[in-house]
Amino acid sequence: MQSRRKFALFPLLLVLMLGFGQALLAQSKNANCPKQPYPNVVACFPSPLFAESITAGGDGKLYASVSDFSTTCYIERFKDDGKNPEIWVAFPPEICENGFLLGVAFDEKGRLYVAFTTWTPSGDAGVYRVEPNRSLTRVLTLPPWSFPNGVAFYGEDLYVSDSVNGAIWKKSPHDKEIVQSVPWYQNPALLAPNGFGANGVAFYHNALFVAVADAGSIVRFPIQPDGGPGPWEYVVPPDSRLQTLDGIAFDVTGKLWFTVNDTSPGAGGKLGTVDKHGNVTILADNPGWLDYPTMVVFGAKPYNRSTLYLTNAGLNGGTYGMSNVLSFDVDVPGLPIPADH
Repeated sequence: MQSRRKFALFPLLLVLMLGFGQALLAQSKNANCPKQPYPNVVACFPSPLFAESITAGGDGKLYASVSDFSTTCYIERFKDDGKNPEIWVAFPPEICENGFLLGVAFDEKGRLYVAFTTWTPSGDAGVYRVEPNRSLTRVLTLPPWSFPNGVAFYGEDLYVSDSVNGAIWKKSPHDKEIVQSVPWYQNPALLAPNGFGANGVAFYHNALFVAVADAGSIVRFPIQPDGGPGPWEYVVPPDSRLQTLDGIAFDVTGKLWFTVNDTSPGAGGKLGTVDKHGNVTILADNPGWLDYPTMVVFGAKPYNRSTLYLTNAGLNGGTYGMSNVLSFDVDVPGLPIPADH
C-alpha cells in the first residue's frame, strides 16, 4: 500500500507540470508587481514560475527557489524591499527538466543549500550546496522516489524532510558519502499517514519541529546528546484546519508561524501561529492575497528581524495569477537561524 501511494503522487506532479505549459524567460518582474494595500508585495514572478521556498541571508537579502516545471529552475536573490533582483544561481536545464527546487537554508558558513525533487523513476533527488563562486555541489542523494522538501540546520548538521517516505534525513559535514539509504528517523504512519507528509522543518530549544502536510499536525523530536531523535510528541495533533500544512518558522518567543496551502477551486490558503501550549490561531483564511502559500521566514538583519516574508506559489491562479513574495511587520523578532546546539 505504501509503495502504491508513493507512485500515485508523481503522475499528479506531471499533470501540474504540463498544466503550466512552456517555460517563460526566467527573469524577475518585481518592478511590475501589482499594488495592494496590505500586505506588501516584495517580489513577483510571472506564470508559470513557481516560488516554492524562501530564506534570509546574512547579507540582508532574500533567496527564493523558483521553478517552471519544465527546463528552468534557479535561485532568485533580492533586497528585502524587492530591489536589485537577480538570478543568483541557475541550475542546468538537464536538472530542471526532471524536477524542481524546494526548501532552501543557509549553514553556519553562509552557504546556501537547496532541496531538489525529481519525478523520474530512477530518481536523483537530494540536496545541492551553492559554493561561494556560485557553482553547485551535490551534498546529498536520496533513494529513488524520495521527496526532499524542507531543509534546516542544527549546528553543522543538515536535516531534510522526506514528504513521501515519512522520513527525516540527516547529513553531517563529517559524512563522506553523499548517497544515503538509512534515514535519521522514519515513521510513515506518523510523518506521511496519507501518502504525503513531512514538510516544513524548524528548530527550537534543541528540538526539531516537523509540519506534517496531509495530517495537519506538528510533531516535535528532541535532539539527544548522541545526535539521535528522542521520543516524539505532538505539538499540534491532526487538525483538519491545518491539512496541507507547509512552511514553518519560529519567532523569539517560541511562537511558530505556519502556512497552509490548498488546491481546491477558489481556495487561497492560510497563515497562522501556534503558541508554546499548542494553541492554534488562524490569522488569515483565504483572504484574497494568499495563493498557495508555501514558506515563511523572518528577516536576518536588525532592521527586518520583525518582518515576516511569505512565498505565494501562485498555483491556483489567485488574484493576480502569479507567484509572489509578501512581507508583514509582525512586531516580534524571528528566531535567528541556523539553530545552535
